[in-house]
Amino acid sequence: MYMLLLKDQLLFKDHYQWPDIPANDPKISGELADVPFEPRDGNQVLYLINQLLLIWKFDEMKYARKVEKMIKAGIPYDIGSQLEAKAWIKENWTNY
Repeated sequence: MYMLLLKDQLLFKDHYQWPDIPANDPKISGELADVPFEPRDGNQVLYLINQLLLIWKFDEMKYARKVEKMIKAGIPYDIGSQLEAKAWIKENWTNY
């Protein structure tokens, strides 16, 4: 079963910026793509986490929390796109 993480469930929701982004913006809609990813933008972090939960068929909160912690604590500054973020998380999964 697919799990959907909500804004209020984010561990660091108060640490993100929450700019207004149109619902159809590729940064927060559709499939993950080679579009910019900003780890300080809560909208983008929430979208990425939910997409990874869906793609990897994770259905427990512990996986959503792990992804968020990885983004918050470890994602390198040179990660520039959603696809790069996904690849980095997959590659570093066992390190967190």
